[in-house]
Amino acid sequence: MAGLTTGAEMFGELAAYPAVVLLCAVLPFAVSFVIDAVNLMLRRERSAVPALVTALVLSFVVAATGFLLLQLGLVGIGSDAAVLARLASVGVGLLLVCSPLALVAAVARLFISLLRARALDRRSADGEGSLPEAKPGSAPGTLPGALPSLAGTLPGALTSPQPSRRGTTMLARFADHVA
Repeated sequence: MAGLTTGAEMFGELAAYPAVVLLCAVLPFAVSFVIDAVNLMLRRERSAVPALVTALVLSFVVAATGFLLLQLGLVGIGSDAAVLARLASVGVGLLLVCSPLALVAAVARLFISLLRARALDRRSADGEGSLPEAKPGSAPGTLPGALPSLAGTLPGALTSPQPSRRGTTMLARFADHVA
């Protein structure tokens, strides 16, 4: 009866595949958050410790859960070579896709945080510490007597800042807007 699978083998496969997904797909992204938290800690010192602790705990929980599920799955599977080969090929495929994506995501978040820091430095150097206050019925850049934009007419609405420099890149303007 080589074609029949037992309940333990079926449970082993059902536990092993989520373990492989956790270890090979989710864990690289959790580690990329640790990289972000370390970057944040280098910039803000002690105020970033909770973010670092949270990222480390998240990574540990993902790794421990994946490891325990994998051990449970391997006990149920036993030494079935075909199932182990499928698990290995799924794991390698997920690592080949998710590890570079996690690295690109970490680098992109680092680049965006650098842009935000530069934008805040420029604002503080220009004396524009914060966004201009919106006055009801007027919007910056509108001519006197012109119809105001909807954002300027809503009470308490903020308007977007005027571009202060010519020749800045669109990404730098986006960082100015986000910051």
